[in-house]
Amino acid sequence: MLQSIDDVVKALGGRPATQALAGVEHSSAISMWKTRGQIPTELFLLFSEELRKAGQPPPNPALFGFKIPETQA
Repeated sequence: MLQSIDDVVKALGGRPATQALAGVEHSSAISMWKTRGQIPTELFLLFSEELRKAGQPPPNPALFGFKIPETQA
């Protein structure tokens, strides 16, 4: 599972490819995600599917603002 925004961006082919996939025009968008510590939630399914197609591990849903329940032992 990809654990950081940098890991997701790299696995998607870098900044230009990620920006194009996300449909953002401003080069600062990814920097803003990093500042907020979260990728926009609406990109989760799109990014997950593109990563799957590329044979990459899935992203951690928490990077998109989803709450992950703690597993109980």
